[in-house]
Amino acid sequence: MAAEDLTAEVFTRLLEAFHRGRGPERHLTAWLFRTADHLVADHHRARYRRPEVALEEAWAAAREEERSDVVVQERVREALEHLTPDQRAVILMRFWMDLPLAQIARELGKSVGAVKLLQHRALAALAKRLQDLRSDHGAA
Repeated sequence: MAAEDLTAEVFTRLLEAFHRGRGPERHLTAWLFRTADHLVADHHRARYRRPEVALEEAWAAAREEERSDVVVQERVREALEHLTPDQRAVILMRFWMDLPLAQIARELGKSVGAVKLLQHRALAALAKRLQDLRSDHGAA
């Protein structure tokens, strides 16, 4: 399932939740992130149960740099999966969406101090997990 399909599913679930009267009254962004997080995790679990075999020709044609990027992306994705949902939401909002701490705190219904602590712990966990993966799989 492509990223566009997962995004469409998140918003479909949002509309269904509102239709049932169970939509988020506050913290819409946090609700969207948590829903997306669950869908992406389900998608990756299904992908590992039924792995797709890449065409050998396509892989052979890829440049070494692209291969390295794929390995790094996979390692980061795997490391993100080991964070708590709140830690993952903070990391994504802070570094992917480039949101300020105050806005993240509002979206998650937490204090700025709590968001800073979540960010600190998430970054420490990511650093440790990525170091462990690097040790297990060799340098990228």
